[in-house]
Amino acid sequence: MPVLKSKSIASILLLFLWASLSISVISAIFRMFYLFGFEFYEQYLSTLDNYFSMSYLFVYYIEIILFLIWLFQLHRDLKGFFDFYPISPWGAIIRMIPIINLWGLWDTFANVGKYIRRYDNKLGNSFYYLIPFLYVSFFGLNYINKWIRRSADDVSDSLMITGAAFEIFFFFTVLILTTNIYRGMLLVHLANGEKLNSPIDPKLIQIVTNFMQNLNTININRPLMTEQFIKDMYEATIDANPNHELTPHEMFKEISRLNRKKLELVYYKIDDYHYVDDNTFEVFIYREFTEGVEDEIRYTLKKIDEYWKFDRMEEAPATASERIRV
Repeated sequence: MPVLKSKSIASILLLFLWASLSISVISAIFRMFYLFGFEFYEQYLSTLDNYFSMSYLFVYYIEIILFLIWLFQLHRDLKGFFDFYPISPWGAIIRMIPIINLWGLWDTFANVGKYIRRYDNKLGNSFYYLIPFLYVSFFGLNYINKWIRRSADDVSDSLMITGAAFEIFFFFTVLILTTNIYRGMLLVHLANGEKLNSPIDPKLIQIVTNFMQNLNTININRPLMTEQFIKDMYEATIDANPNHELTPHEMFKEISRLNRKKLELVYYKIDDYHYVDDNTFEVFIYREFTEGVEDEIRYTLKKIDEYWKFDRMEEAPATASERIRV
C-alpha cells in the first residue's frame, strides 16, 4: 500500500506543537509570578524565563516551516486519493498568506474536514467546531501581540494575562486540529490506500461529464442507461406510488414527461470516485438545482460489451462505513 507523504512530517509537527503548548503554559506561570510575586520571580525564575522565551521563538519559527511542509504534503495526499479534490498543494500554501488567510483558513480546513467526514462522521464534523476557535485564537493572538509591542514598557497586567491565555488557546486549537487531520488521513489511507495516485480512465470522466451536462435534457442520455438505472431514476422521480408494472421504456417516457416540470440542474461537482472492480465504477456527485435544492448522488457505472453505462443511482451515504452497508 502506498505510503502517506504527510504522515512523517505530521508526527514531527505534533511533537513541536506539544512542545509549544508546554512552553506556553510554563511561560504563563512565569508571567503570573512576574505580576504577583516579582521578588521571587527575579530571584529564581527570570533567567529560566529568558531561556524559555528564546526556546519559544526557536520552536515557533521551526513550526511555521514544518506546518507549511505538512500542509503541502497533506494536499498531495488528498489529490492522490481524490482526483477532484478542489485544492492543490500550492493552492493550500497560497491560502495561508496574510489577508488571503481570512478566507483561506476556512476554505482549506473545511474541505479537509468534508472529505474526512466520509470515513468518520464525528471526526469530520469536529472541523466545523474547531475552525471558529482557530480564527479567534489566531487573529486574537496576533492583535494582542501587536498591542503589547505598541505598549512597549507600559503593558498592563490584564493585557499580559490575556496574551498568555490566547497563546495557550492558539496552540491547543492547532494541536487538536492537526491531530484530527492526522487521524482522519490514517482512516482515509486505510480505506482506499490502493487508490493513492492511481490513474483514472479519462473516458469515464468524459462519460460522467456528458451525462451531467445533459441531465436537464434527459433523452440525450438514454443510450447511456441500463434498464436498472431507468428503474432507479423512475423511483427517484415519482414522488409517490410509482407504478412498478410499467416497462423500462414506459418508465423512461414518464421520466421525460416529468423532467420538464422538475427543477433544473444549475451546478454539479464530482466529489469522489471508486473502482469496485475492473467492470464497476462508482462516482459521487454533488448537485445543485434551481430554488436552492441540493443533494449528493452515487452513480454506479457498469462496463457492458466494452461500453460504460449508468447502472444504479442512489443518494450518497454520508460516510464510507455507511457506503459499505448499502
